[in-house]
Amino acid sequence: MLIDAWIIFCKELKRFFARRIPAFLSLLLPGILIYATWTIMGDAFEQKQEQLSSSTIGVVNQPEFLGNLADTTHVSFKEITKLPSYKTMYTSIKDSSVDAYLVFPNDFSERVFFNRDRVESGQIPPEIGIYYNSTVEKSIYAYDAISQILNTYEMSIANLFTVNGSRDYRYDLATSADKTSSSSVSFLPFLILTLIFSGTMAVTAETIAGEKERGTLMAILVSPVRRSSVVLGKVLACASLGIAIAVSSVTGVLAALPAVVGQKMALGEYSPIEYLALMLVVLSATFIFVMAIMIVSSFCSGTREAQMFLTPVMVVVMAIGLLGMFNRAVEQGYKAFLVPIYNTVLVIIDIFSFEMDWIAILITVIINLIVAFLGMFLLSRIFSKETILLN
Repeated sequence: MLIDAWIIFCKELKRFFARRIPAFLSLLLPGILIYATWTIMGDAFEQKQEQLSSSTIGVVNQPEFLGNLADTTHVSFKEITKLPSYKTMYTSIKDSSVDAYLVFPNDFSERVFFNRDRVESGQIPPEIGIYYNSTVEKSIYAYDAISQILNTYEMSIANLFTVNGSRDYRYDLATSADKTSSSSVSFLPFLILTLIFSGTMAVTAETIAGEKERGTLMAILVSPVRRSSVVLGKVLACASLGIAIAVSSVTGVLAALPAVVGQKMALGEYSPIEYLALMLVVLSATFIFVMAIMIVSSFCSGTREAQMFLTPVMVVVMAIGLLGMFNRAVEQGYKAFLVPIYNTVLVIIDIFSFEMDWIAILITVIINLIVAFLGMFLLSRIFSKETILLN
């Protein structure tokens, strides 16, 4: 049986690697694409943030303090004699020649310094006008920058008390590990499971539905090889390819994360043991994906039909991955780890939250492997019924 299974295993891999370039692209492309795409997106986002934070403000009656406070920001002030018309301001902001307009009263400095008791005396405080366009992103950033500068100046005048003003203390109690985990756990399970399932589906659906389509499956079934050996050989071949896709996808996601979420995502905070636990859990889920895809493919007459029926399954996997954004395992206990695939989502969240639980990992791996072996048993039963397999 094992010899026959090994022959089928080698045949499947030989068929897959017969066209070397498409084969290697199928295995490596998920990780390479996600890394390249996210790196480009991260660089583009960083450049856009730098462009947005660099603002030009037109100022009427500019006081002296404004230039001093602006030195700590990326805002540049352009002094003008009078406020333009609304149409001119609208056009200038749309053209990005000016991002906002700031208007001070003529006697702004005198009224600020000599009328601090204006509330008690009933005097009206000086009013500052900020003209911006709420539909232009850079103008909104300019408005926020101006507001922050003016609020800082107002607090420096009153100076009744300070909040976290000393540089001798670290007021934020969050560790670097906390900051790393908070930026990654919300979407990692969804991305990892979706990439693995879609990549595995592309190579696994071919092994049964493709042979049906080409008419080669009948030749295998009428051979003296036992059906269980055929199933075992095909499962091992597809599982090996699925493992390669899982490793590629996880590696690509982890390598690209710092470029997307910034410096707060420090992958060095995680130990090799945590990465090993992550791979164990992900690979156990990959076995379930392989079995599910092979079972669905066995009922289909061709590859296109198999991919059509597997699309709703992938949607379900994506939905399970999204559940991790709303539910935490710590609130559900170990019973939540008895649910296949969902347990993988919870473990991924725990690992990247620095709350790795080996009992939960063990339960997850065992449950996923049990489900995979049950799927293998079901596939063997399907192969023993030619009326189902060849319908």
